[in-house]
Amino acid sequence: DRIVISTNGFFTERIVDLCKEFPNVGIRISIEGLEETNNKIRGLENGFQRGYTTLKKLRQMGMKDVGFGMTVQDANCKDLVPLYKIS
Repeated sequence: DRIVISTNGFFTERIVDLCKEFPNVGIRISIEGLEETNNKIRGLENGFQRGYTTLKKLRQMGMKDVGFGMTVQDANCKDLVPLYKIS
């Protein structure tokens, strides 16, 4: 059995603590595109950076099942390939 948690990654330390306690959990950071697109769609000024920082910290910890999740729509489809490249 496997559990995958979707999060916007905004609360980095809370997510890091959870992953220390449950290292086999999967984490998907919900990102709606590159920085400008994501922040506009989500209405969070710092949302992309917070999510990306969380992703990098989890990778540094050695988490294996971590990545982005994206709902593709007209407003963000141009960011799909560039986002894939940085993931």
